[in-house]
Amino acid sequence: EDIVVGHSLENDLHSIRTIHNQVVDTAVLFRSNEKRKHALRHLTSVLLNRKIQQNHGNHGHCSVEDAVASLSLAIRRGQEGPSFRLKSKSEAQKNIIHLLEEVKINRSGCET
Repeated sequence: EDIVVGHSLENDLHSIRTIHNQVVDTAVLFRSNEKRKHALRHLTSVLLNRKIQQNHGNHGHCSVEDAVASLSLAIRRGQEGPSFRLKSKSEAQKNIIHLLEEVKINRSGCET
């Protein structure tokens, strides 16, 4: 059986009145700790360093571009595991503090 990969697939599957047993939904895969779904545009920008959904004006999203982005996110998650995700604000702050401490240590040659 085929595997369907996409973002917020429940909307697409519902609209075509289909149930599929093997689904990789990047909206669910990359959900935050607060169970919040992130926009595909945001996930792609932060995790893949790529801009999507640009310059489509009133025509909506390009379905091919969205499909490629979802598949790229799912593949990277499969390759890199659970560490390939958006970092929480507290994790990001810890990383910044850690980097600043490293700079301070490296500049002085010892901890102060």
